[in-house]
This record gives sequence, structure tokens and C-alpha cells, in this order.
Amino acid sequence: MSKWYEEGETPDYRFSLANERTFLAWVRTGLGFFVAALAVDQMITYLQLDSKLTILFYAFIIISAFCIVGGYLRWRGNEINMRHGRDLKYGIGNIVLAAFCSVLLASLFIIK
Repeated sequence: MSKWYEEGETPDYRFSLANERTFLAWVRTGLGFFVAALAVDQMITYLQLDSKLTILFYAFIIISAFCIVGGYLRWRGNEINMRHGRDLKYGIGNIVLAAFCSVLLASLFIIK
């Protein structure tokens, strides 16, 4: 069984590099959410804030993992489609991320 990155034709390097930059943007976003989770955890610990805010910590961790894993899966899927000359599929990652951030922002006002 051959590996997916050896199948099909090698795509134009410009498209591969653009796809890689998109993946790196998702990883960067995921790392930003991870740092936000650490900041929330430290604020809860050192300022002795209400433990209900721990929900925010876990929410940031979950969205961080979603961004990084989803970014990889999208990159891999796009790379496979480019190698086989198929159209690229639109992901729902942007919609999920926007919805999650909206819910997270609304929950900040509710928890307060």
C-alpha cells in the first residue's frame, strides 16, 4: 500500500506552499487558544477567582485541539485532492470556530 503523499501527481509547489501556510495559520490559532487557556488557569489560581471559570480553561483547550487537528486534516485532504486533480472541499472549521468563539464570548458575560 502506497503512502498518500506518493500517490497521484505532484502539485504545483505554489499550491502546496499556500496549503501549508493555511495549515500553519490553523496551528498558530490553536497555539493562541492554548496560551489563552494557560492565562485563564493562572488567573484562577493566583487571583483565587471563582472556580466556574475553569470551564473557560477547558473550552480553550478543546478549541485549541480542534484548530490543530482540524488544520492538519484539512491540509492533508487538500493535498490529496490536489495530487489527484480533484476540486478542493470547503471545510466547516471556520464556521465551527466562529460559533465557538461567539458562545465563549456570551458565556463570559453570563459567568460574570
